[in-house]
Amino acid sequence: MDKQSLIEEDDLPVRKVETPEWTKNPVVYVRMLDGPELMALSEFSKAGNDNKEEDEKLAEQYMWRFAAYVICDENGLRMFTNDELSLLARKNPYVLKRIVTEAQEHNGMTTKSHEEAVKNSEEITGDDET
Repeated sequence: MDKQSLIEEDDLPVRKVETPEWTKNPVVYVRMLDGPELMALSEFSKAGNDNKEEDEKLAEQYMWRFAAYVICDENGLRMFTNDELSLLARKNPYVLKRIVTEAQEHNGMTTKSHEEAVKNSEEITGDDET
């Protein structure tokens, strides 16, 4: 292995998500986040305050922002820019929530996906930290 081959490695896989409510696009793809995107979402999610109404607004914006980062074509290329969040804001929130939930699992951001990663790591290394 060398640095160039490591950099060229395609390590941001995509996953299909069923969206039957969208008859023209009954399937969309979500992709892994890269480092800067993950950091940006992390910083955005910490931006809450003591105002419940503002927190709810930030949660909605987080969903749109997350969806914009992960919705992609079958090759993993983003379909939405950060400037196009308002386009996603007008879409069915239940469909967006399904997409974001699938993407969070795909990115190892759920308890279930974390537990699976730990299990797989233990199988590879033979370690058992429990």
